[in-house]
Amino acid sequence: MKLAKIEDVSGYARDMSNRAIVSTDNNAVLAYKKRREKEITMQQAIEDINSVKTELQDIKLLLTQLIQNRS
Repeated sequence: MKLAKIEDVSGYARDMSNRAIVSTDNNAVLAYKKRREKEITMQQAIEDINSVKTELQDIKLLLTQLIQNRS
């Protein structure tokens, strides 16, 4: 892959084989990957919390029905 610097723009270069613009700033790429991983982890935690919340609501409903049937 042959890269050509882009005038007046730092951190990016043009790939001459397919004319794509690519990042040459490895620190920025690593920072992006860490942010993305953190976002994914946070989203999974939110989904887990919502799942537990739903299960607790179901348990509460079942307990309420059980108490009503005993009366």
